[in-house]
Amino acid sequence: MKLKSFILILFFSSFFTNALFSDAAFAEGPYIISGRVIGDVLGNVTMTLTGTASITTTTNALGSYTFSGLSDGTYTVTPSLDGYTFTPESTIVHITGADESNINFTSHAVTVTFSISGKVTGDVQEGVTMTLTGAASITTTTNALGSYTFSGLSNGEYTVTPSKTGYTFEPTSRTVTISGTSQGSKDFTATQIVKYSISGTVTGEVQAGVSMTLSGTASKVTTTDTSGNYSFTELINGSYTVTPSMPGYIFAPTSQSVKIDNANQTVIDFTSALLTTYSISGRVSGVVQAGVTMILSGDASGTTVTDSAGNYSFTGLSDGTYTVTPSLVGYTFSPSSITRAISDANLTDVNFTSSEAGTYSISGSVTGDIQAGVVMTLEGDIAKTAITDSSGYYSFTGLTNGMYTITPAKDGCIFNPVYRFIEISYVNVVGADFIAALEVSCTDWSDVIDTYTLYVTQPCQ
Repeated sequence: MKLKSFILILFFSSFFTNALFSDAAFAEGPYIISGRVIGDVLGNVTMTLTGTASITTTTNALGSYTFSGLSDGTYTVTPSLDGYTFTPESTIVHITGADESNINFTSHAVTVTFSISGKVTGDVQEGVTMTLTGAASITTTTNALGSYTFSGLSNGEYTVTPSKTGYTFEPTSRTVTISGTSQGSKDFTATQIVKYSISGTVTGEVQAGVSMTLSGTASKVTTTDTSGNYSFTELINGSYTVTPSMPGYIFAPTSQSVKIDNANQTVIDFTSALLTTYSISGRVSGVVQAGVTMILSGDASGTTVTDSAGNYSFTGLSDGTYTVTPSLVGYTFSPSSITRAISDANLTDVNFTSSEAGTYSISGSVTGDIQAGVVMTLEGDIAKTAITDSSGYYSFTGLTNGMYTITPAKDGCIFNPVYRFIEISYVNVVGADFIAALEVSCTDWSDVIDTYTLYVTQPCQ
């Protein structure tokens, strides 16, 4: 009895052991993933496997492929071939103790197309009909810049032909071959067959000799004849502006816009009138009258100078607002400026009163080896020169507030300091002194040191 029980135990133990571990044994594989590519292309499609293992293969002539020797795991299958797309783009495959088949894909050929483009220049750009014939037939129209494009074209022979009523084109057409690349710069030049004119008459105070300016689609200039007639010829369709001008005259209207659309444009007339001008005048009185600079600004600008009696005048002015400002170094004016408006009348008695500006001085002395005859140069708001007297004294007078530089100079001498910066601010400046020393030749460093010591500590011996 005990023996039978032992045998049963061994039997059931072996049974359950095989049941528990049989899947693990089978999971070691190997397994396969297989499928097929159908559609526009079958063979030579690259099939890439990634994931638990990485393998690459290609489809055979029937589109079939197989990845073998695989273990349990997660994989991604991706087809690829230049010029084709695939549905789906890739497929995720899970192997769990069995082969995976029918992992299929559909191929689609990618359609590659090209274009023909160019531009129409010359007498017309926009609205030219461009006709394409040959491997395809298409019609388009040029844009405002004269550009056109035929797109979505396959390889082949084509002819491009421009057309628009009233125009010829050079060349009349172009033959274009597409062979794996788009074709650009297929350009044409348009010439208007019939040309037109713009004409009219200037009447009024002046007729002859008026300058007539044409701008817009074309630019030209002509002059009215003795009867005031003018004409612009050889014009193409487009938008233009005609503007008359002559010194001393105004015109109504000041200009006219004209559009040529397959017809001459006449009676583009103007009326002239004398341009009435006015003046601004006045006088400068006070401590100075003559030689004052008078500056005009505003609707016109100009400069004049008062005469010996202080009178000035600005002429040839039209209605507008103006400012007059007097100016002369060393003087101030009351008022400093005057702003007035001309309105169909001259402006007189625009007067100013002058007075001396406050002036100041800078003075000092040169001491040391040299005193007399040193040239002192003043630079800044006012430039002057002075020469020291026998005692080394110098001065600059008649100076206004501002920044100045004084530099002494004399052959064979050096000065300490080399120059001085001085500011005048409503007070005279004194004590702008310098020390002079004769230049000494130095042969070695001891000479340099001795000369420097003499210059700094004993300059007056």
